[in-house]
Amino acid sequence: MMRFRYQARTPDTGERQIGELTAESPAAARALLREARLTILDLTPVRQNPKLTWAPLGRLVENWLRKRRSNQKAELLESLSTLIESGISARQAIDIAGRGTRVPRAIGRLTRNLTDELTEGVSLCEACGRERGWFDELEIAVLGVAQQSGELSSAMRRLADRQTRRSQLRDKVIAALTYPVLIGIVTLLVVVLLSTKTLPPIVDMLVSSDIEVPALTRGLVFVGTTLSSPFAILFAGLFGMGLLVLFAILQIHSSRRVAPGWYVRSLPAVCQRLPVSALARDLADLLSSGVPLDRAVEILGPTLRGPGTSRLRASLASARRSMAEGVPLDRAFDDELWFDEEFRRLLAVGQESGELAPMLRRLAHRYDQRSRRSIDRLAGLLEPAAILLMSIVVGTVVLAAVLPLIRMQELIS
Repeated sequence: MMRFRYQARTPDTGERQIGELTAESPAAARALLREARLTILDLTPVRQNPKLTWAPLGRLVENWLRKRRSNQKAELLESLSTLIESGISARQAIDIAGRGTRVPRAIGRLTRNLTDELTEGVSLCEACGRERGWFDELEIAVLGVAQQSGELSSAMRRLADRQTRRSQLRDKVIAALTYPVLIGIVTLLVVVLLSTKTLPPIVDMLVSSDIEVPALTRGLVFVGTTLSSPFAILFAGLFGMGLLVLFAILQIHSSRRVAPGWYVRSLPAVCQRLPVSALARDLADLLSSGVPLDRAVEILGPTLRGPGTSRLRASLASARRSMAEGVPLDRAFDDELWFDEEFRRLLAVGQESGELAPMLRRLAHRYDQRSRRSIDRLAGLLEPAAILLMSIVVGTVVLAAVLPLIRMQELIS
Protein backbone atom coordinates (compact mmCIF):
# COMPACT_ATOMS: atom_id res chain seq x y z
CA MET A 1 0.00 0.00 0.00
CA MET A 2 1.14 3.53 -0.84
CA ARG A 3 0.10 6.85 0.60
CA PHE A 4 -0.78 9.83 -1.60
CA ARG A 5 -1.41 13.52 -0.95
CA TYR A 6 -4.05 14.99 -3.21
CA GLN A 7 -5.62 18.33 -4.16
CA ALA A 8 -9.09 18.13 -5.67
CA ARG A 9 -12.13 20.24 -6.36
CA THR A 10 -15.81 19.41 -5.96
CA PRO A 11 -17.65 19.85 -9.28
CA ASP A 12 -20.82 21.26 -7.69
CA THR A 13 -19.49 23.98 -5.39
CA GLY A 14 -15.94 24.29 -6.72
CA GLU A 15 -14.59 23.95 -3.18
CA ARG A 16 -10.93 22.96 -3.03
CA GLN A 17 -10.01 19.97 -0.86
CA ILE A 18 -6.58 18.83 0.33
CA GLY A 19 -5.94 15.51 2.03
CA GLU A 20 -4.23 12.12 1.99
CA LEU A 21 -5.37 8.61 1.13
CA THR A 22 -3.96 5.09 0.92
CA ALA A 23 -4.08 3.02 -2.28
CA GLU A 24 -2.15 0.25 -4.02
CA SER A 25 -1.05 2.46 -6.95
CA PRO A 26 -1.51 5.96 -8.39
CA ALA A 27 -4.19 4.62 -10.72
CA ALA A 28 -6.10 3.15 -7.77
CA ALA A 29 -5.82 6.45 -5.90
CA ARG A 30 -7.22 8.36 -8.89
CA ALA A 31 -10.06 5.85 -9.15
CA LEU A 32 -10.95 6.38 -5.48
CA LEU A 33 -11.06 10.15 -5.97
CA ARG A 34 -13.22 9.81 -9.06
CA GLU A 35 -15.61 7.55 -7.15
CA ALA A 36 -15.90 10.35 -4.59
CA ARG A 37 -16.87 12.68 -7.49
CA LEU A 38 -13.83 14.89 -7.10
CA THR A 39 -11.90 16.64 -9.88
CA ILE A 40 -8.23 15.83 -9.36
CA LEU A 41 -5.88 18.81 -9.38
CA ASP A 42 -2.73 17.18 -8.03
CA LEU A 43 -1.75 13.73 -6.76
CA THR A 44 1.71 13.04 -5.34
CA PRO A 45 3.02 10.08 -3.32
CA VAL A 46 3.99 10.79 0.26
CA ARG A 47 7.61 9.97 0.91
CA GLN A 48 7.81 7.32 3.58
CA ASN A 49 10.60 7.19 6.12
CA PRO A 50 13.01 4.39 5.19
CA LYS A 51 12.81 1.30 7.34
CA LEU A 52 15.85 0.59 9.44
CA THR A 53 17.32 -2.74 8.46
CA TRP A 54 19.47 -3.05 11.56
CA ALA A 55 16.99 -4.14 14.20
CA PRO A 56 18.94 -3.01 17.31
CA LEU A 57 19.48 0.45 15.86
CA GLY A 58 15.81 0.57 14.89
CA ARG A 59 14.76 -0.23 18.45
CA LEU A 60 17.06 2.50 19.78
CA VAL A 61 15.51 5.07 17.43
CA GLU A 62 12.00 3.89 18.34
CA ASN A 63 12.72 4.29 22.06
CA TRP A 64 14.03 7.81 21.44
CA LEU A 65 10.95 8.71 19.40
CA ARG A 66 8.61 7.44 22.10
CA LYS A 67 10.34 9.55 24.75
CA ARG A 68 10.26 12.61 22.52
CA ARG A 69 6.54 12.18 21.77
CA SER A 70 5.39 11.29 25.29
CA ASN A 71 3.57 14.60 25.93
CA GLN A 72 1.78 14.53 22.57
CA LYS A 73 0.78 10.91 23.10
CA ALA A 74 -0.59 11.65 26.57
CA GLU A 75 -2.78 14.43 25.18
CA LEU A 76 -3.98 12.18 22.35
CA LEU A 77 -4.87 9.33 24.70
CA GLU A 78 -6.76 11.68 27.02
CA SER A 79 -8.72 13.07 24.07
CA LEU A 80 -9.52 9.58 22.76
CA SER A 81 -10.60 8.43 26.23
CA THR A 82 -13.04 11.33 26.52
CA LEU A 83 -14.46 10.78 23.02
CA ILE A 84 -14.88 7.01 23.43
CA GLU A 85 -16.44 7.50 26.87
CA SER A 86 -19.11 9.70 25.24
CA GLY A 87 -20.18 6.79 23.01
CA ILE A 88 -18.14 7.46 19.84
CA SER A 89 -16.46 4.47 18.19
CA ALA A 90 -12.69 4.13 18.31
CA ARG A 91 -12.25 4.80 14.59
CA GLN A 92 -14.38 7.95 14.69
CA ALA A 93 -12.65 9.16 17.86
CA ILE A 94 -9.22 8.77 16.26
CA ASP A 95 -10.41 10.56 13.13
CA ILE A 96 -11.84 13.46 15.16
CA ALA A 97 -8.73 13.76 17.37
CA GLY A 98 -6.52 14.19 14.29
CA ARG A 99 -8.49 17.09 12.85
CA GLY A 100 -8.01 20.77 13.55
CA THR A 101 -5.57 23.53 12.69
CA ARG A 102 -3.74 23.25 16.03
CA VAL A 103 -3.19 19.49 15.90
CA PRO A 104 0.56 18.74 15.57
CA ARG A 105 1.59 17.27 12.24
CA ALA A 106 2.96 14.13 13.85
CA ILE A 107 -0.38 13.49 15.58
CA GLY A 108 -2.20 14.15 12.31
CA ARG A 109 -0.10 11.57 10.46
CA LEU A 110 -0.55 9.04 13.26
CA THR A 111 -4.33 9.44 13.38
CA ARG A 112 -4.61 9.18 9.59
CA ASN A 113 -2.57 5.98 9.58
CA LEU A 114 -4.63 4.46 12.39
CA THR A 115 -7.91 5.50 10.76
CA ASP A 116 -6.89 3.89 7.46
CA GLU A 117 -5.86 0.68 9.22
CA LEU A 118 -9.13 0.50 11.17
CA THR A 119 -11.13 1.20 8.00
CA GLU A 120 -9.44 -1.77 6.33
CA GLY A 121 -10.56 -4.02 9.19
CA VAL A 122 -7.35 -4.13 11.22
CA SER A 123 -7.80 -4.22 14.99
CA LEU A 124 -6.70 -1.28 17.11
CA CYS A 125 -4.05 -3.38 18.83
CA GLU A 126 -2.51 -4.45 15.52
CA ALA A 127 -2.72 -0.92 14.08
CA CYS A 128 -0.89 0.51 17.10
CA GLY A 129 1.64 -2.32 16.85
CA ARG A 130 2.66 -1.00 13.44
CA GLU A 131 3.47 2.41 14.97
CA ARG A 132 6.47 1.40 17.11
CA GLY A 133 7.69 4.97 17.21
CA TRP A 134 4.59 5.80 19.28
CA PHE A 135 3.52 2.70 21.25
CA ASP A 136 5.57 0.18 23.24
CA GLU A 137 4.75 -3.44 24.06
CA LEU A 138 2.89 -2.59 27.26
CA GLU A 139 0.58 -0.07 25.60
CA ILE A 140 -0.17 -2.42 22.71
CA ALA A 141 -1.04 -5.25 25.10
CA VAL A 142 -3.23 -3.01 27.29
CA LEU A 143 -5.14 -1.67 24.28
CA GLY A 144 -5.66 -5.18 22.89
CA VAL A 145 -7.08 -6.56 26.14
CA ALA A 146 -9.14 -3.41 26.78
CA GLN A 147 -10.71 -3.55 23.33
CA GLN A 148 -11.81 -7.14 23.91
CA SER A 149 -13.21 -6.36 27.37
CA GLY A 150 -14.94 -3.14 26.32
CA GLU A 151 -12.90 -0.95 28.72
CA LEU A 152 -10.97 0.98 26.09
CA SER A 153 -11.74 4.40 27.59
CA SER A 154 -10.43 3.62 31.07
CA ALA A 155 -7.37 1.85 29.63
CA MET A 156 -6.47 4.89 27.52
CA ARG A 157 -6.86 7.16 30.53
CA ARG A 158 -4.47 4.96 32.56
CA LEU A 159 -1.95 5.01 29.72
CA ALA A 160 -2.25 8.80 29.50
CA ASP A 161 -1.60 9.08 33.25
CA ARG A 162 1.41 6.82 32.81
CA GLN A 163 2.88 9.09 30.14
CA THR A 164 2.17 12.19 32.24
CA ARG A 165 3.93 10.75 35.31
CA ARG A 166 6.99 9.83 33.30
CA SER A 167 7.13 13.23 31.64
CA GLN A 168 6.81 15.03 34.98
CA LEU A 169 9.64 13.04 36.54
CA ARG A 170 11.87 13.51 33.50
CA ASP A 171 11.17 17.25 33.50
CA LYS A 172 11.98 17.37 37.21
CA VAL A 173 15.39 15.79 36.61
CA ILE A 174 16.10 18.11 33.67
CA ALA A 175 15.11 21.15 35.75
CA ALA A 176 17.45 20.05 38.54
CA LEU A 177 20.38 19.79 36.12
CA THR A 178 19.65 22.82 33.92
CA TYR A 179 20.74 25.51 36.40
CA PRO A 180 24.17 23.98 37.21
CA VAL A 181 24.83 23.37 33.51
CA LEU A 182 24.02 26.99 32.65
CA ILE A 183 26.24 28.19 35.49
CA GLY A 184 29.07 26.02 34.16
CA ILE A 185 28.68 27.37 30.62
CA VAL A 186 28.65 30.99 31.85
CA THR A 187 31.73 30.32 33.99
CA LEU A 188 33.60 28.81 31.05
CA LEU A 189 32.72 31.77 28.84
CA VAL A 190 33.93 34.21 31.51
CA VAL A 191 37.26 32.40 31.81
CA VAL A 192 37.79 32.27 28.05
CA LEU A 193 36.76 35.91 27.51
CA LEU A 194 38.94 37.39 30.26
CA SER A 195 41.95 35.17 29.53
CA THR A 196 41.91 35.90 25.79
CA LYS A 197 40.77 39.54 25.69
CA THR A 198 41.60 41.23 29.01
CA LEU A 199 44.74 39.56 30.35
CA PRO A 200 46.96 39.32 27.19
CA PRO A 201 47.42 43.13 26.90
CA ILE A 202 48.42 43.31 30.56
CA VAL A 203 50.87 40.42 30.11
CA ASP A 204 52.41 42.11 27.05
CA MET A 205 52.82 45.34 29.02
CA LEU A 206 54.64 43.51 31.82
CA VAL A 207 56.90 41.64 29.40
CA SER A 208 57.82 44.83 27.54
CA SER A 209 58.69 46.45 30.89
CA ASP A 210 60.87 43.48 31.93
CA ILE A 211 58.52 42.73 34.81
CA GLU A 212 57.93 39.12 35.83
CA VAL A 213 54.42 37.92 35.06
CA PRO A 214 52.71 36.15 38.01
CA ALA A 215 52.38 32.40 37.59
CA LEU A 216 48.60 32.52 38.11
CA THR A 217 48.22 35.02 35.29
CA ARG A 218 50.42 33.00 32.92
CA GLY A 219 48.49 29.83 33.73
CA LEU A 220 45.09 31.44 33.16
CA VAL A 221 46.17 32.91 29.81
CA PHE A 222 47.45 29.51 28.74
CA VAL A 223 44.16 27.83 29.73
CA GLY A 224 42.06 30.41 27.88
CA THR A 225 44.23 30.26 24.74
CA THR A 226 44.06 26.45 24.76
CA LEU A 227 40.30 26.32 25.22
CA SER A 228 39.67 28.83 22.43
CA SER A 229 41.99 27.18 19.90
CA PRO A 230 40.46 25.37 16.89
CA PHE A 231 42.16 22.12 17.90
CA ALA A 232 40.50 22.18 21.33
CA ILE A 233 37.09 22.82 19.77
CA LEU A 234 37.65 20.01 17.27
CA PHE A 235 38.77 17.66 20.03
CA ALA A 236 35.70 18.51 22.13
CA GLY A 237 33.43 17.82 19.15
CA LEU A 238 35.10 14.49 18.41
CA PHE A 239 34.99 13.54 22.08
CA GLY A 240 31.27 14.31 22.24
CA MET A 241 30.59 12.27 19.11
CA GLY A 242 32.60 9.41 20.55
CA LEU A 243 30.51 9.47 23.72
CA LEU A 244 27.30 9.39 21.66
CA VAL A 245 28.54 6.44 19.60
CA LEU A 246 29.63 4.62 22.76
CA PHE A 247 26.22 5.25 24.35
CA ALA A 248 24.45 3.94 21.25
CA ILE A 249 26.61 0.79 21.20
CA LEU A 250 25.97 0.14 24.88
CA GLN A 251 22.22 0.60 24.39
CA ILE A 252 22.17 -1.72 21.37
CA HIS A 253 24.06 -4.51 23.12
CA SER A 254 22.41 -4.06 26.53
CA SER A 255 19.93 -6.86 25.77
CA ARG A 256 22.79 -9.32 25.19
CA ARG A 257 24.61 -8.79 28.46
CA VAL A 258 23.67 -8.59 32.10
CA ALA A 259 25.02 -5.82 34.30
CA PRO A 260 27.29 -7.17 37.06
CA GLY A 261 26.21 -6.93 40.67
CA TRP A 262 28.93 -4.48 41.67
CA TYR A 263 27.75 -2.05 38.99
CA VAL A 264 24.14 -2.15 40.23
CA ARG A 265 25.30 -1.66 43.85
CA SER A 266 27.34 1.40 42.81
CA LEU A 267 24.30 3.13 41.30
CA PRO A 268 22.51 5.85 43.30
CA ALA A 269 19.41 4.68 45.10
CA VAL A 270 17.16 6.74 42.83
CA CYS A 271 18.47 4.84 39.77
CA GLN A 272 17.25 1.61 41.41
CA ARG A 273 13.92 2.92 42.71
CA LEU A 274 12.69 4.47 39.47
CA PRO A 275 12.75 1.26 37.35
CA VAL A 276 11.17 -0.77 40.17
CA SER A 277 8.49 1.90 40.60
CA ALA A 278 7.71 1.86 36.87
CA LEU A 279 7.67 -1.95 36.93
CA ALA A 280 5.21 -2.10 39.84
CA ARG A 281 2.85 0.49 38.37
CA ASP A 282 2.88 -0.96 34.86
CA LEU A 283 2.39 -4.45 36.25
CA ALA A 284 -0.64 -3.19 38.19
CA ASP A 285 -2.07 -1.60 35.02
CA LEU A 286 -1.67 -4.83 33.05
CA LEU A 287 -3.26 -6.92 35.80
CA SER A 288 -6.18 -4.47 36.04
CA SER A 289 -6.64 -4.75 32.27
CA GLY A 290 -6.96 -8.54 32.52
CA VAL A 291 -3.50 -9.60 31.38
CA PRO A 292 -2.24 -12.76 33.18
CA LEU A 293 0.64 -12.22 35.58
CA ASP A 294 3.22 -14.31 33.70
CA ARG A 295 2.30 -12.62 30.40
CA ALA A 296 2.50 -9.19 32.07
CA VAL A 297 6.02 -9.92 33.35
CA GLU A 298 7.03 -11.06 29.86
CA ILE A 299 5.66 -7.85 28.29
CA LEU A 300 7.33 -5.53 30.78
CA GLY A 301 10.86 -6.89 30.37
CA PRO A 302 11.76 -5.12 27.09
CA THR A 303 10.18 -1.83 28.24
CA LEU A 304 12.60 -1.30 31.14
CA ARG A 305 15.29 1.28 30.43
CA GLY A 306 18.02 2.82 32.53
CA PRO A 307 21.40 2.09 34.10
CA GLY A 308 21.72 -1.53 35.18
CA THR A 309 18.23 -2.54 34.03
CA SER A 310 19.65 -5.38 31.95
CA ARG A 311 20.06 -7.22 35.26
CA LEU A 312 16.47 -6.31 36.18
CA ARG A 313 15.26 -7.77 32.87
CA ALA A 314 17.19 -10.96 33.60
CA SER A 315 15.61 -11.07 37.08
CA LEU A 316 12.14 -10.77 35.55
CA ALA A 317 12.87 -13.63 33.16
CA SER A 318 14.00 -15.77 36.09
CA ALA A 319 10.89 -14.78 38.08
CA ARG A 320 8.65 -15.77 35.17
CA ARG A 321 10.25 -19.22 35.00
CA SER A 322 9.84 -19.62 38.76
CA MET A 323 6.15 -18.62 38.61
CA ALA A 324 5.59 -21.19 35.87
CA GLU A 325 6.91 -23.82 38.30
CA GLY A 326 4.46 -22.68 41.00
CA VAL A 327 6.90 -20.72 43.17
CA PRO A 328 5.24 -17.95 45.30
CA LEU A 329 5.82 -14.36 44.25
CA ASP A 330 7.97 -13.41 47.24
CA ARG A 331 10.39 -16.22 46.32
CA ALA A 332 10.17 -15.69 42.54
CA PHE A 333 11.30 -12.05 42.84
CA ASP A 334 14.42 -12.99 44.78
CA ASP A 335 16.98 -10.56 43.36
CA GLU A 336 17.91 -8.52 46.46
CA LEU A 337 19.70 -5.91 44.34
CA TRP A 338 16.33 -4.72 43.00
CA PHE A 339 13.62 -6.14 45.28
CA ASP A 340 14.08 -5.53 49.00
CA GLU A 341 12.43 -7.47 51.80
CA GLU A 342 9.56 -4.97 52.08
CA PHE A 343 8.75 -5.31 48.36
CA ARG A 344 8.73 -9.11 48.48
CA ARG A 345 6.67 -9.23 51.66
CA LEU A 346 4.00 -6.90 50.26
CA LEU A 347 3.88 -8.98 47.08
CA ALA A 348 3.11 -12.05 49.17
CA VAL A 349 0.41 -10.18 51.09
CA GLY A 350 -1.17 -8.96 47.86
CA GLN A 351 -1.14 -12.43 46.35
CA GLU A 352 -2.70 -13.98 49.45
CA SER A 353 -5.43 -11.33 49.72
CA GLY A 354 -6.23 -11.29 46.01
CA GLU A 355 -5.45 -7.56 45.78
CA LEU A 356 -2.14 -7.71 43.98
CA ALA A 357 -2.82 -4.78 41.63
CA PRO A 358 -3.72 -2.27 44.42
CA MET A 359 -0.71 -3.43 46.44
CA LEU A 360 1.59 -2.87 43.46
CA ARG A 361 0.18 0.63 43.01
CA ARG A 362 0.89 1.45 46.66
CA LEU A 363 4.43 0.16 46.26
CA ALA A 364 4.92 2.25 43.12
CA HIS A 365 3.60 5.34 44.92
CA ARG A 366 6.05 4.85 47.81
CA TYR A 367 9.00 4.38 45.47
CA ASP A 368 7.95 7.45 43.48
CA GLN A 369 7.80 9.58 46.62
CA ARG A 370 11.24 8.42 47.71
CA SER A 371 12.68 9.15 44.27
CA ARG A 372 11.15 12.63 44.16
CA ARG A 373 12.56 13.46 47.59
CA SER A 374 16.01 12.31 46.43
CA ILE A 375 15.77 14.46 43.31
CA ASP A 376 14.68 17.46 45.38
CA ARG A 377 17.65 16.99 47.71
CA LEU A 378 19.98 16.73 44.72
CA ALA A 379 18.57 19.93 43.22
CA GLY A 380 18.95 21.69 46.58
CA LEU A 381 22.64 20.70 46.71
CA LEU A 382 23.54 21.35 43.07
CA GLU A 383 22.43 24.97 42.95
CA PRO A 384 24.59 26.31 45.84
CA ALA A 385 27.47 24.08 44.73
CA ALA A 386 27.30 25.56 41.22
CA ILE A 387 27.19 29.11 42.61
CA LEU A 388 30.16 28.37 44.91
CA LEU A 389 32.16 26.92 42.01
CA MET A 390 31.42 29.92 39.83
CA SER A 391 32.45 32.27 42.65
CA ILE A 392 35.77 30.46 43.05
CA VAL A 393 36.52 30.51 39.32
CA VAL A 394 35.55 34.15 38.86
CA GLY A 395 37.54 35.10 41.97
CA THR A 396 40.58 33.33 40.54
CA VAL A 397 40.20 35.17 37.23
CA VAL A 398 39.90 38.54 38.99
CA LEU A 399 42.96 37.75 41.15
CA ALA A 400 44.92 36.83 38.03
CA ALA A 401 44.03 40.22 36.56
CA VAL A 402 44.81 42.18 39.73
CA LEU A 403 48.18 40.58 40.55
CA PRO A 404 50.00 42.12 37.53
CA LEU A 405 48.61 45.55 38.43
CA ILE A 406 49.86 45.16 42.00
CA ARG A 407 53.28 44.10 40.69
CA MET A 408 53.48 47.17 38.45
CA GLN A 409 52.44 49.48 41.31
CA GLU A 410 55.16 48.03 43.56
CA LEU A 411 57.83 48.57 40.94
CA ILE A 412 56.69 52.13 40.23
CA SER A 413 56.62 53.04 43.93
